[in-house]
Amino acid sequence: MFDERLKLLPVPTPEQTARFADHVADNHSWYKHLPFFPPGASFVVFPNPHAGRAVKTDGGRFAVYDIEQCDYFAHHSRLPTAEYVTQFGQWDYWVDDNPRVPEPEPGPWLYSADGGCELLADDLKRLGTCRLTAFLRPAPPMFSLRAADLEREADVFLASAPSRLGRLLHGVFGGRQRGTVTDPAAERYLTVAGELLRAAGSWGNPALFGFMESEAAAQRGVLLDALHRVRAVWSGG
Repeated sequence: MFDERLKLLPVPTPEQTARFADHVADNHSWYKHLPFFPPGASFVVFPNPHAGRAVKTDGGRFAVYDIEQCDYFAHHSRLPTAEYVTQFGQWDYWVDDNPRVPEPEPGPWLYSADGGCELLADDLKRLGTCRLTAFLRPAPPMFSLRAADLEREADVFLASAPSRLGRLLHGVFGGRQRGTVTDPAAERYLTVAGELLRAAGSWGNPALFGFMESEAAAQRGVLLDALHRVRAVWSGG
């Protein structure tokens, strides 16, 4: 599963791993990018020999280089490489299958010293994959700023809601067709689906604030579980 290059990387400490989970969760306003409902988007966490470094193309080849001081890509600050590695070790992540991105780029990539690159091995990619939603980093404006996404994604989610909850939801959502889903997170979202739909175009309501807090913690837990799976294999455990 781990090729020789990755086996030689130092295994991040538990503290670095926990900090990296927080880093991923806080790295974006995820409600702008991720679906509101399960199954969400696919995140891949993996060891990267060039974690925290930048990449540029040079004559058709890829050149990887250290970031010497904080800089910005889009509107997000990027740490110097030395500080990144100190805080997070060789952890990296990639957002893979995301319903909000109709034509996703392939990845994640590993870059070599000779300017080449290769995709992360499929078995290691599967090991480090988890699925996360917009509640990874929730905020009250998410219901107002992404009202159309919320309503569209609610329809898709409810169309595949567990049939055993169909009677309960029928009075709230009318006659929308329901199938069967296997995502264990689905039931948590079904309990607040009505409130979420009613919140579209608003800043939410007190009934949702507790869900936002608890689900953000649950999402970080899912992310941390994926990191621990990879770390266990990485360390030979």
